[in-house]
Formats: sequence, structure tokens, C-alpha cells
Amino acid sequence: MSDIDYMTPEDSRKMREEYSQAKQRLIFIVHEDSGDPWYLYDEDYQEKINPVLSSLAADPKNEVWMVTSRRVESVEEIYGRIGNLNLAGNNGVMFSNKNKARVDLPGVLIGELANKASELMEGVKIPCHSSTNKRDFITYFVEGEEGKSDLEVMRKKLQDVVRTERYKGWEVKDIIKFSQFPAFQVKAKYSDTKRI
Repeated sequence: MSDIDYMTPEDSRKMREEYSQAKQRLIFIVHEDSGDPWYLYDEDYQEKINPVLSSLAADPKNEVWMVTSRRVESVEEIYGRIGNLNLAGNNGVMFSNKNKARVDLPGVLIGELANKASELMEGVKIPCHSSTNKRDFITYFVEGEEGKSDLEVMRKKLQDVVRTERYKGWEVKDIIKFSQFPAFQVKAKYSDTKRI
């Protein structure tokens, strides 16, 4: 602990200034679970925290998340009535259906991209295509050189798809030689699962 610097008054002033001028703010409130749930239901505690959470969540510049180790349903009981407060349970992997913000995890997007790629393949009639599907990339390849030009057409079409805001963070790699067959990859620029 001695290695951690204390916040100076100048640091505090600068942080408040940056906060007030920010166009968008992402705020995480980590709800520590000490195993003793008394404070969740304690009226004094709720009287203090509810106005703060309500005020933060009411500001349209803020995206506010409460992250807890508890089941999301138990936290919804207590804080679910606060509009625009996003709840994530089970250490940030379970989201409330009432959340206003949306989180798209790579696993969901890779499935969508695989479906779009399959539709494109049917459109250009790529012969003998097959693919390998991993958590953060898909490799498409065809047998023989005759499918290479069709694969190039499909790669360009899929590039247009991943340029949209929804697939930000994904890219289509150039055609490569993969196991002696022409191939290209749809790959995430990040390799780790996005997690709250």
C-alpha cells in the first residue's frame, strides 16, 4: 500500500473538471459482496445510496453500471426501479433484461458474422467451401485455385459488413494459403472476451 500515491488536491480538481466537461461517461459501481447482505436491505444505507444512483443514472451523459457477484435478480429487486441503471450480476457476466445499455460479446457477433458469410457464399456460389470457427475468428477456404476469385468477391463483401458500427473491432484478413487452399479470415482485433 505504501507504493500507491495519494490523490493530490490538484489531481482531484483535474478529475472533477474532466468529468464535468466529458460528453460521455462510463461509470462502474462495484458492489462488493462481503457475504453479509444486511446493508442491501438496511433502510439507512438505501436512503443514502438511492438518491446518488438515481442522480447519476438520470444524467444522459452517463452510462451507469452496477456490477455484483450476486445473481442479477436479487439486485434487480433492490435497484431495478432506478431508471437507466444497468445491472450486471454473477461478477459481470449476467445482464438484467431491464438494462438500457447493450453489450455485444464477441461470441454473439462471431455467430452473426458466420451467418452473414454463409449467405454471401450462397450468393457467389463458392464451390467446396468450408470453414473453421473459433472464439474470435473464422477461417474460410476453398479447394483449388478455381474458387479463389469467388473468395475474393466474398471477402470484399464481408469487409463492407464489418465496416459498420455494429462490428467495430472486427476485420477481414487478406486471402492466405491455408493447408494448401486459398483462405481468408474474419478476425476480431481483440482476442479476449469483452466483459463488464
